[in-house]
Amino acid sequence: MWNCLGVERPHEKVYLALSQPIPPMNSIGEWAIRNNAVPENLSIKRFPLLPDYSSGLSVTEVPVHKEHMRSTFFSEQEHFSQIEIGEVNICSSVASSGKMIAVAALNPPSVYVMDASNSAVAKNIDLSYIFPPIRGYYRPRIALRFLSDGRLLLHEEMVIFTVSAGDKFWRFNPESLVSFERKGRRVKLIDGDAKFVADITLPEGSCIENVLSINSSQHLIEFQKKFALLSLEEDGRCLLRAVDVPSNIPRKLLCSKTVKTASSTDLHVIASDDYYAVTSNGFPSAGEVNVSKREDVTFLKDAPHNKLAEYAHPGLNSFILDNGSIVRAMPLWRTPKKAIHEDLTSANFAGFLEVVDPSNESVRYVPVPSARQRNFFPSWVATIAPAGFFVTQHGDDSILTCDITGGLRKWQISQDSIASSLSAWQKMFADQNESLRLEFEKDDFDINKLSDPKIGKFDPSNTPHVGGSTWAGGTGGYNTAGLGGVGGPFRLDAGHDVHQLPQSAKDAVPEHILKKAREIAKAEYKKRLHAIEMSEHDAKTYNDLYARIEKQSRTLRTIIDSLEAKEKERQWIRHQTTGDLDDAKLVEGVTGEKTIYRRRIDKEPDPGTEQKKPKRIRFCFDVSGSMYRFNGYDHRLQRSLESALLVMESLHGKQSKIRYDIVGHSGESEEAFFVKVDRSPTNENSRLKVLKKMLLHSQFCMSGDSTLECIKLSIREVGKEDADERFVVAVSDANFDRLFA
Repeated sequence: MWNCLGVERPHEKVYLALSQPIPPMNSIGEWAIRNNAVPENLSIKRFPLLPDYSSGLSVTEVPVHKEHMRSTFFSEQEHFSQIEIGEVNICSSVASSGKMIAVAALNPPSVYVMDASNSAVAKNIDLSYIFPPIRGYYRPRIALRFLSDGRLLLHEEMVIFTVSAGDKFWRFNPESLVSFERKGRRVKLIDGDAKFVADITLPEGSCIENVLSINSSQHLIEFQKKFALLSLEEDGRCLLRAVDVPSNIPRKLLCSKTVKTASSTDLHVIASDDYYAVTSNGFPSAGEVNVSKREDVTFLKDAPHNKLAEYAHPGLNSFILDNGSIVRAMPLWRTPKKAIHEDLTSANFAGFLEVVDPSNESVRYVPVPSARQRNFFPSWVATIAPAGFFVTQHGDDSILTCDITGGLRKWQISQDSIASSLSAWQKMFADQNESLRLEFEKDDFDINKLSDPKIGKFDPSNTPHVGGSTWAGGTGGYNTAGLGGVGGPFRLDAGHDVHQLPQSAKDAVPEHILKKAREIAKAEYKKRLHAIEMSEHDAKTYNDLYARIEKQSRTLRTIIDSLEAKEKERQWIRHQTTGDLDDAKLVEGVTGEKTIYRRRIDKEPDPGTEQKKPKRIRFCFDVSGSMYRFNGYDHRLQRSLESALLVMESLHGKQSKIRYDIVGHSGESEEAFFVKVDRSPTNENSRLKVLKKMLLHSQFCMSGDSTLECIKLSIREVGKEDADERFVVAVSDANFDRLFA
């Protein structure tokens, strides 16, 4: 970027996860319900859900601090909201209805509910009196689900406790739940209205490892060495059917969903720890099983030795979108190193969102920043959220992550929605409304605040400073380097909104202060020029700059190679009716011929004639103070420097075609040489130094304009030289309407 030169292009800061290929989806066999086996008819008990405790809940409000994450750069992350949950509290689950968001906290047990569209505050619902006190080895884990009738369902895994909170607080979308006794043989199914619970006991000797919901009436039971399909029939029976599976069928299935393919057929997509994706066409009755197996790779971090993550629920941090993409919360010790560029570090990330697209056989890894608050219970958290955050779907094409300290982040994952948002974002920041930087007119000028000019102190945190006389880079202040103020030695843009004192304040600055400020500016200017001359080549900075004009430079060099001679030559033209008598046509004149004269004219060269002399061009760039001052609005200085680099790159080695020089004009000078004719920069380092000097001149020069003087002087000087053609190209931000008024 332009950081080393002090000029930035915010709309070019786009940081999106790259799409990387995964191994092709290959068939590993078929699975099907065993036809030659009689299904087991299981006993089922139905009983109402526990009573509603909403009438006794204590509800308070806590602030939510929201940030728009696309104000300075573009990424998948749209918003960040921090719920003030307390220093020792930790979150255990997040759920969204699209319109409402709920976050479960554990210490003390509580639920935070907020409106997704207006999240300035969150309702804190205290659940301490419902759950057992946190003592000894008891560490609760609360899961959340939204129901169809305006209620929020809470499930506490450690004591098998379920409670439903009333609709006076929320309005939600329907969703079903299944709970099971891990390493046991009991399964509980909650209907869509959350009014009844179906308690099912599997045959003696069953040892449930996991339950994968296919739909509201079918559930795939994973045992230690086999699979079975649990189905609720329309006649009220509950049947358990054996499922024949290949020997290498994936284990630890996390979640599943049936999606429509491009050909409008049903495809069942399943998430697994061992595979990027598992798909089946015809599941669960019968169908081929296709998988994309994970490679053996090096991860960003070593796996923890305590293995606490094995106690985390395998299906609470993954889900499948309607388009079939699998979204998972991945800890650093499960994320391959290829997820980020080799020059970057994962130290600031809690983990990654893994987004697998089985149809396109690709994967993306979206980094999720670490929590902004400290975690006091690492062991407890490791059993709940191995990645340090939870994930859930939010609306049709967005997802939410919630870190353990209540930091909510909204993400766009769909590539179509990202492309649409990026286009709108680029139009807002680049194409249409670049002048979005705020400027505030200040009329509280106090001449008594003027004192000796100074550079000022540099704030390492780059906090905006307004109206003071201490910090460098402030706005609307006194005596120090900055923007919009008075009495300072030179301009210094720290990237903040500008508070501008009126011109009358500048006119009131005493002459002795102006003189001393100018002396400081000249001294600092010379010091910076010396530093530029002594600096080593910054290859990365130059390559970043060149990348923006590389395509145009190649085109321009091709055009230069095809230049032809344009200088007219004085030649005799015969067979004219007027002019000098042509001695070779005296005989024709005697016979009455009239075209016996010749004349000297400037004749255009024939097409394709090579140049005998190079063309001469002078480039006059505006390096006045206004170019630096208003670059934060429309990037005028940024683009001017890019144009200068385009000139130097394209004309390098073309001395036989074009001789050029680059001068600048400002309130300081009408002819400040940056590149002299026949002494153009020959390498990347020298070209970069030219750009730095142009920037420096604009920062330290006196206010004023000399555009017309520079153009007149350049025309006069270039016109004296012998060349095939002569040009003067001027760049200026001067207000010509005001100049000629």
